[in-house]
Amino acid sequence: MQRLDERDGMGLSRAVFESELLPTHRPCVLRGLVGHWPGVAVAQQGDMAFLRWLGQHASAAEVDAVMIPPDQGRRIGYRDGHGPGFNFLRNRLPLGDVLAQLARYAAHPQAPAVAVQSALLSSCAPALALSHGLDLVDAERAPARLWLGNAITTPAHLDESHNLAAVVAGRRRFRLYPPDAVRHLRVGPLGQGPAGTPITLVDPDAPGAAHVPGQREAHALALEGELAPGDAIYIPALWWHEVSSLAPVNAMINRWWVAPATAASGLDALLHTLLALHQRPAAERAAWRSLFEHWVFGAAPESFAHLPPGLRGLHDGLTADQAAAVRALLQRGLTSPP
Repeated sequence: MQRLDERDGMGLSRAVFESELLPTHRPCVLRGLVGHWPGVAVAQQGDMAFLRWLGQHASAAEVDAVMIPPDQGRRIGYRDGHGPGFNFLRNRLPLGDVLAQLARYAAHPQAPAVAVQSALLSSCAPALALSHGLDLVDAERAPARLWLGNAITTPAHLDESHNLAAVVAGRRRFRLYPPDAVRHLRVGPLGQGPAGTPITLVDPDAPGAAHVPGQREAHALALEGELAPGDAIYIPALWWHEVSSLAPVNAMINRWWVAPATAASGLDALLHTLLALHQRPAAERAAWRSLFEHWVFGAAPESFAHLPPGLRGLHDGLTADQAAAVRALLQRGLTSPP
């Protein structure tokens, strides 16, 4: 396992972020990027002070929260490690109620694991969305989201969006794997993960995990780093990432965005491809592979140079209106009887 790349984030400009970091498609820790945020300063005063401060800014809007019973450990996943069903309870309740739970549980080592996940900051704590801004990404395309809880781990999973996540309180350990590590991670079923995206079924820190097939290879590919309040991390799209909250009270604000903005969901396309092609004969799948290579994965400008600009279709780029028209066409196809 190697350490995550890192750099000084203080004063990092959007121009440098877009020209030096994004093109590498590699994760990077940005030390001190948000050290100026008010919440980071309050977190230095202690957990209870931070919870009281956050409660003063909380609205009555409900947030998505999960709770793992003590007998199921502190790692989000499938019940008893393999299912059926998940090992957590999901609920919607005001942010203030979760803050009260965290305050009660902070002194109890056997307390349930609790987490607020992906709550829009503009809804659950509107004032903080203004005072905890970030100039590196477009606020409209990438609205701020709050992650809050006690000690809890989200197993390695992937997102098809780029991710810029900043720690406000507590400490978080990030363990990342490149996209092609999927063959080593023993990933669960598509479309049936705890948050929709697939997760690994293996806890790499569990006794004996090193003997599970693929884990030695995954470990060799892994990048790891720990973030303190004020630090941030950039996670490129489709990088597998395990996130562990390590303190009794942890808070993080992240932003997701897709580039280009007109791009449709790749995971939806993957599921649709499985539905359409997985059960076809091998020779037919091979023929489809050739078509995908020509139009998608191996597509190059010279492959379509024989077409006049008006006939190059999706390979000439998409306006928002054209993207909407393609989505409408796909919707009609998906809802039509087979």
